[in-house]
Amino acid sequence: MQLFFYGTLMDPDVSAVVLGHRLAGDQFAPAFVKGFRRVVVAGRTYPMLLAHSLGTVNGVLVHDLDAAAVQRLMIFEGAEYHLLPLGVHTGDGVRRAGVFLGDHRVRPGNQEWNLAAWQRRHKRTFLRRAAYLMDRYGTQATLRRTASGMPALVATSEPKRLWGRPYGIARFIAG
Repeated sequence: MQLFFYGTLMDPDVSAVVLGHRLAGDQFAPAFVKGFRRVVVAGRTYPMLLAHSLGTVNGVLVHDLDAAAVQRLMIFEGAEYHLLPLGVHTGDGVRRAGVFLGDHRVRPGNQEWNLAAWQRRHKRTFLRRAAYLMDRYGTQATLRRTASGMPALVATSEPKRLWGRPYGIARFIAG
């Protein structure tokens, strides 16, 4: 499967943690989508795509993702993001690829999102939390919010129903 990454997953360390392995060099290429701008999600450090008739968003086209990798990405993104097909522009023309787009629950902030700025300000904390949570993907635990609003892993007797998608891991990582 082909997917277009436009946010934190463009960072090789983040994608490695989420996917459980590093992408091979021939598995991704520069790409862009038209008709969108990339903005920060309100109250978060990660981006969303917002429809904009004159917009263009750069990212990477990742191909040869197997079902397990897509499942891990869906868990990471959560129920607020849906994998939808879009035309993605590459050096070889336009290709159809899946893109995670936020639904009505994802509210745009006022600022454009920039990968380099995010890496300087937020990557270290985001990566540490992502590694902690993704390491527990598929274990006998489920992710819940505590009374203080912080994420916590709670033991469960429900085998493999784990990591239900009411909230994506990314939402817990970013606060």
